[in-house]
Amino acid sequence: MIAKKWGLKNDQKAKKEVSSIANLFQQGYFDGMTDTYTRVPIKVSCAGAKYVFVDRELSSEYQGKLLPILQEHHAPHYRGDGIERYARWQIGEAELLLHGIAYEEMEQRISERINAVLALETIAQ
Repeated sequence: MIAKKWGLKNDQKAKKEVSSIANLFQQGYFDGMTDTYTRVPIKVSCAGAKYVFVDRELSSEYQGKLLPILQEHHAPHYRGDGIERYARWQIGEAELLLHGIAYEEMEQRISERINAVLALETIAQ
């Protein structure tokens, strides 16, 4: 198992890059629907790992930018100080707002994803 925490000044832009590098070392994935582990060829010249986890840590500076947005738009879900009081979905939503994505656009993106999944289910039947 490989577990890596990471954080950068520009947290969101690097997320896909970090995950894509970490996934090079993963030997496969667990499919909860079939209760099986499916092996895939690793893409690096080492033994790899059965499970690879990447966990993002938000810098204090970035949390400081998100906290006012969270306080304005959401009630805290948990006890504690700062950003830890909010649920992950609330933090994700605050990040979108921080980067200039309005609620209307969020709803549109969600609707598009739902419609895409429904279309795939229709094709599968």
